[in-house]
Amino acid sequence: MFSPRISSDLPEFRLHLLFPYVVGGRTATSTKIYGKLIKFPKDFEGIKFRIPGSNNLEIFYKLAKAEPQKIAWAFCARTARKGRYDALDPSVIGLYAGPEGLNKELGIISEIESVHDGWVAIGNKDFIASLDSQTRTQFLDAFKEIQAVQFKLYQQAKNFCSKEFEKSGVKIYTPTLQEKEVLAESFGHTNPVWNPVKKRLLGDNGMAVFDELLKIAKG
Repeated sequence: MFSPRISSDLPEFRLHLLFPYVVGGRTATSTKIYGKLIKFPKDFEGIKFRIPGSNNLEIFYKLAKAEPQKIAWAFCARTARKGRYDALDPSVIGLYAGPEGLNKELGIISEIESVHDGWVAIGNKDFIASLDSQTRTQFLDAFKEIQAVQFKLYQQAKNFCSKEFEKSGVKIYTPTLQEKEVLAESFGHTNPVWNPVKKRLLGDNGMAVFDELLKIAKG
């Protein structure tokens, strides 16, 4: 599982990573009707994958040769019951807390961690440097405390949801490191299809910005 780190610098861009807000990695979860384990690239081929209104996720599933279906979150449970799609990808917590008893419509949760849902708080280095030493220390210490508390609460919530799924008979599969590497090689950030996306999201210098963020994520 992703272990967040604090106070990493992006010196070239005058940014300072304050803390990541962790929600959990996206899964590859089959509906109860479909009921199959999804863990290899071939397992995505031809299946109907529910996605939110996300262009990036649509690109991902087309790359995986799946058939992305844009379905609003509020309708996920009722459309699962009608067999409108075969799989969806929210985190374990999102799947458990989903609307209209979504957690009762699931077959097998595969924790492929394709993308980590969440966000990061980023500060401007010049602003931080402009603070007096006492205020700067308090400012950075506050984000360390926020990170520690949030991650602890996330782990507790995730463990609770996992146990409840096990009680209800929903299986949770954790892919091996090798299986995750196979998925990353097939659909991950090194695939050229993502280059235009990096530039669209991060600007003309997006490739370099992405590489800096990747270094931070790896610790």
